[in-house]
Amino acid sequence: RVRAFNAGGNSAFSNETSETTGAGVFNWFVKATGGSDSNTGTSEAQAFATYAKAFSIVSPGQSIGLVTGSGTFTERLLGFPNGTVGNPITLSGTAGQVTVMPPGSASDRTFHLQNNQYLNIENIIVNNGNLTASRGPRIEDSSHIYFENFRSTNITLGTNDPNDPQGMLVGSSTGAVDDILFYLCEIDSIAAAIATNFQH
Repeated sequence: RVRAFNAGGNSAFSNETSETTGAGVFNWFVKATGGSDSNTGTSEAQAFATYAKAFSIVSPGQSIGLVTGSGTFTERLLGFPNGTVGNPITLSGTAGQVTVMPPGSASDRTFHLQNNQYLNIENIIVNNGNLTASRGPRIEDSSHIYFENFRSTNITLGTNDPNDPQGMLVGSSTGAVDDILFYLCEIDSIAAAIATNFQH
């Protein structure tokens, strides 16, 4: 378990317990295959085709289920909505981990949080193996983000430049990063050239 603290040495998360999330009871559903953004999105049978659609209508305190067993998701994880204090938004596989594996393009980043707050990201594998050159997850200017059973793998691009970390970036360019919790998470299969390239 890795916890993040603010400047005063405080963290929103306990040493002993994990934050309770809404995973398991979902308000909106997305399928890797067989969904449609014209559906209602309120059941697996009526699942959306994209999480961008779900992101556009989800409200704080609600959960989005990526339907486990519906195939590999190819949409990049970007443009997240925001929860509020006491009402995080959860994005999770519905019954265990789902895989997100976008098609190839140069120097791409599959997962990017920017100016986001109060999110739970659970039961997701981000596989960068199709990308021509891939960067690890980027968490920028965000706070109160909880990751559980999250994995990022097959990260290939690296320059050993401390200003361009690739394994994972948790940082801020304009504000602050506060209360980021990783629980039962992995970052693996990183190219040798970037094995030590972690910035926080």
